[in-house]
Amino acid sequence: MNFARVLFSISILLTFPIECFVSREIVRTQIKRFYSHEVIEYDTDKDPSHVTGEEDDRKSMITTLVIVFSAFIISPYTECLGPVLELNGLLAAIPLAYVLPGLAYIQLSPHSLFSQEKLPAAGLVLFGTIVTISGAAILMPNLIGDCRTGIIMGYCKDDELALNGTSFIASTIDPNCATDKV
Repeated sequence: MNFARVLFSISILLTFPIECFVSREIVRTQIKRFYSHEVIEYDTDKDPSHVTGEEDDRKSMITTLVIVFSAFIISPYTECLGPVLELNGLLAAIPLAYVLPGLAYIQLSPHSLFSQEKLPAAGLVLFGTIVTISGAAILMPNLIGDCRTGIIMGYCKDDELALNGTSFIASTIDPNCATDKV
């Protein structure tokens, strides 16, 4: 179990710069849109010779630091990581993996809407929508009372003895194990 946690931590450590890059570009685009009254062209490629260099690097560094420090400040106050990850999966991963590809195929395919070629894509969209709605319906009622602050979890206790299919847990606590605060 600890090896899986180490691998998960390494994967998060390696994907955070990519996610931070995307967040930085979105924040910079929105700031540019807010302060500029001209239309921003998203279809044109940026010419590297027009970038101002040091000023652009400075803005990128400031935006990146604001994003990293805001995540650093918010994360200790998030006690229950499970519901956060469930919401992320429901609202981001499922639509990205199931709904959007099916909708893109339905939109771009030259066949009629109810043709046999579009039925698998429609089934994929329907499946993703049902999973998202049912997952949200299951998650929302348990979202508030799901956290248990100050309770020492079973895997933090040292002496666990199995008696007739039930477990008896002694009161010895591993000093290296904290409560469920993340």
